Amino acid sequence: MTGPKPVKIRCDACPVMCYVAEGMTGACDRYANEGGRIVRCDPLTVRAGGEFTVKHGDTVYLTPQAEHIHKFDDKGLRVEQFILMTEPK
Repeated sequence: MTGPKPVKIRCDACPVMCYVAEGMTGACDRYANEGGRIVRCDPLTVRAGGEFTVKHGDTVYLTPQAEHIHKFDDKGLRVEQFILMTEPK
């Protein structure tokens, strides 16, 4: 007996118009289906003080502090003003 088929949702963020299964990214690897919503998957660089061991595929939990969050533009220059958006708990 097989389980239910994963639900795919359509991503219209680019001309490809993929159908993306839960937990997967689209053909572009920029957008993913997370809980039935299309979300942007941007690279994230995190600096950790002290000793911190992590392997590829590990889940890492972060507690951001607004005064230590910096955003950079496509030229690698720091953007001085930006709004930090967080999901309500």
